[in-house]
Amino acid sequence: GGLTVENFVDRSGRPLAYFGFDADHVEKTFDHYLPMNPLFGIAERMRPGFVVTNSEVIAPEDFRKSEFYDGWARPQGLGAPVTLVLQRGASSYTPLTLVRPDGDGDVPDARRALLERLAPHLMRALRTAAQLGFSDHRDALLSVLADRLGAAVILLNEAGKVAYASA
Repeated sequence: GGLTVENFVDRSGRPLAYFGFDADHVEKTFDHYLPMNPLFGIAERMRPGFVVTNSEVIAPEDFRKSEFYDGWARPQGLGAPVTLVLQRGASSYTPLTLVRPDGDGDVPDARRALLERLAPHLMRALRTAAQLGFSDHRDALLSVLADRLGAAVILLNEAGKVAYASA
């Protein structure tokens, strides 16, 4: 499976994390095959918490005839994905896509239901991770700006202790 950020306006994106995919194949072909992803055809439905199987978007026989299947999925032994949208912005969304081995068909109803129950927790985890990441970048940016001011900068926390001091 994988976690990506996908721009549905220009059909571009980048992988954030993935497992069970061939790393060389992802590196060499992600940008070429991502624009062919059938999910871009239902971008308006891709909202946080939305769960969709491949066969709800494209008939399995049509999927198996597609360049996306032939060049991306088949070489890795991948079959029918199930996708959960974790986040959506003005022009992009963040799907978590779990892919079954080629030939195994769509995810069983019980596993889809489990993913739907996990959805709020996974969405919250992504928001928390993003907030923590923003906090890391904010602190680094503050450090660079303070060091370039040419004056000493000392920030205190609520207890009056030094939380930050510039060089």
